Amino acid sequence: MKKLRTAWPYCVLAGALIAIITMCVLWWKEWQTLITGVCSVAAILIAAYLACKQGVKQLRSELHVARVDRHSNLIMQLCERWDSEWLRQGREAIWRINKNGENLSQKIAEYENTNICKWLELIAVANFFEDIGFLLKNGYLEPVNLIKDIWENSIKRYYTLYSHYIEQHKQEEVYNNFEWLVNEIDKL
Repeated sequence: MKKLRTAWPYCVLAGALIAIITMCVLWWKEWQTLITGVCSVAAILIAAYLACKQGVKQLRSELHVARVDRHSNLIMQLCERWDSEWLRQGREAIWRINKNGENLSQKIAEYENTNICKWLELIAVANFFEDIGFLLKNGYLEPVNLIKDIWENSIKRYYTLYSHYIEQHKQEEVYNNFEWLVNEIDKL
């Protein structure tokens, strides 16, 4: 199929040349005029094909640059979000719970019904990595090894802390993308 896609311009060119030659033979009596006409049409067709091919190359190049720019901007936004006050508070709350030897999963369950602000603070980091997993899994962000270079230690550390909670809520499909992200990083 790929060969067919790349060969079609040549087929069109050959067909056009055959049609032009046939028309010229039937309508023109002078061979010099015939040859000049055929050469002119062939030159125009070749020039059009080369211009089209160059345009496609330039378009592909521009699309690549736009894609890299979009991914770079997304990475920068994620870095800013990671450093935001909200996620710092979430990381600090998790650190206090871990330092005191308390179970993060139990604290999340406790605050879910009693203190929504604390609950949101405790799940903020997991939500962040869930979002990154979603973006990677659905092709909005790439490559995975870039995310690994930036956040690998944090991803693994926080997944370990959240793993019991995630396992308890497996039926609800809580943090599937976070789990997928961890598995993809482990593959690299």
